[in-house]
Amino acid sequence: MTWLWRAVDDRDRSETSTNLADLMTRENLEGACEDQIQRSDSSLTLKDPKLSQTLNGRLTNLRTVAGHGLCRPEIVALIDLMKLSYWEYIVTPKQMTDDAEHTCKVLRDNPQIAAKFVRGPYLLADQAMADIERARANSDEDAEDRALRLYAAAAMQAIQLSRPLRTSNIIRVRHRGVPGVPGNIVWIRDRKKAEITFLPGEIKNDIKVVITVLDNDAEILWKWQNELRARFVELRKLPGSPYLFPGKASPRLVKDKVSLPAGCVSPSTMAEMWALGDAQLGLGLTPHQCRHAVATLVLALEPGNYAKAASILGDTEDTVRKHYGCDSGQAAAAEVRQALLAHHPDLFKKMKRKLAK
Repeated sequence: MTWLWRAVDDRDRSETSTNLADLMTRENLEGACEDQIQRSDSSLTLKDPKLSQTLNGRLTNLRTVAGHGLCRPEIVALIDLMKLSYWEYIVTPKQMTDDAEHTCKVLRDNPQIAAKFVRGPYLLADQAMADIERARANSDEDAEDRALRLYAAAAMQAIQLSRPLRTSNIIRVRHRGVPGVPGNIVWIRDRKKAEITFLPGEIKNDIKVVITVLDNDAEILWKWQNELRARFVELRKLPGSPYLFPGKASPRLVKDKVSLPAGCVSPSTMAEMWALGDAQLGLGLTPHQCRHAVATLVLALEPGNYAKAASILGDTEDTVRKHYGCDSGQAAAAEVRQALLAHHPDLFKKMKRKLAK
């Protein structure tokens, strides 16, 4: 509670908090999380916030107070949202490996889920457009806002399936540049091909990453950027922003040498948008779990090609092998065979007939 109070007091908001429940607002919780990450990033003695369990421990303790002390399920849900929003800062390495293994197993054992995952952006975009048209016909701005958030989730998924990013990078995608800071998106062919480029300093491993968005994924991204985003800004009364997914937050930075303007969505707002889309698909995947999913599909197509999976994820081969390399080549081959059989039960019979001829 002292940790939370410190964030409130530093922002001169303590006068509005007269009891524990008043302290546990979304704004206060986000402020405490951001302060914790910033302190760790700027300290010479504190651990890297991605390697420390401090944030996870403090949110867990607050959740206990909210659930068992205050008996306020709405605050418990809010703290759960914080854990989802700041996932990369509160998950231990063991939990990350367990999470990767779970995601891999679900996709390997259920090819129909893998197929739905791959088609996710198109399903969401179609649903969102139908909802937008209905909301506008009824002059229902609340419903239109919800439908626009659903379309934003479709655009996020179109990016993630093109080349999966970390959550913090999705938040920082800029559709245009500002003085001293270039935009990330360049359209090679309108509606058909876009490149999203992150220069060293914006990516965790300090490398250049280029995401190529093509065809139907590019169409979704174009429609959001050039047609729907402006209405989203208008409905939410947001200030001008260079970010593809605009808001009022300031982006967390990976490197001190990078200086980015304010105006992006907060981690919790992005998590809500994503969750809105995932609820439609029923896959139960977070943005970060998309990285596990794509790695799984790459290795299903090319068992043992950890270098290719690492290149796609913008990670090291050792890290990819650690999280996805638990099975031998023999086991991987057997799993691919089972996945193929589930999709095409007569595939191997056809192959045998061809060999016999």
